[in-house]
Amino acid sequence: MTEEQLEQINDLRDSARPFVGQYIRQEEIIKGSVDANNPKLDIESVRSIIQENDSFSNILAEMKAIQTYPDVIRGSGLTIIEYWFDDVGIEKIEVVIEEERIVHLVSGTSEEVLFGD
Repeated sequence: MTEEQLEQINDLRDSARPFVGQYIRQEEIIKGSVDANNPKLDIESVRSIIQENDSFSNILAEMKAIQTYPDVIRGSGLTIIEYWFDDVGIEKIEVVIEEERIVHLVSGTSEEVLFGD
């Protein structure tokens, strides 16, 4: 990793400190591990994956097959994985690992549980 890449990752991690999380996808883009134009999940593909599976682990595996790196992993007591449908996470999927729950969120307007209680 170059000095510039390391500096960018440190800046990204500093910006994440208030919510105890990591911008995984962005870090991998900076490192060159993933192209910024690689496919990302969208709500239709997530709904389809959930409809075709009844196992939380299978759903996660299929989601990861489409988008290898989530946008954010955060948590303090619960591990929450976020897949953003935009550049800032206004619309997103949140996967709560310990609760085996998947939620579609649109910031400030709606929350829909797609899988789990």
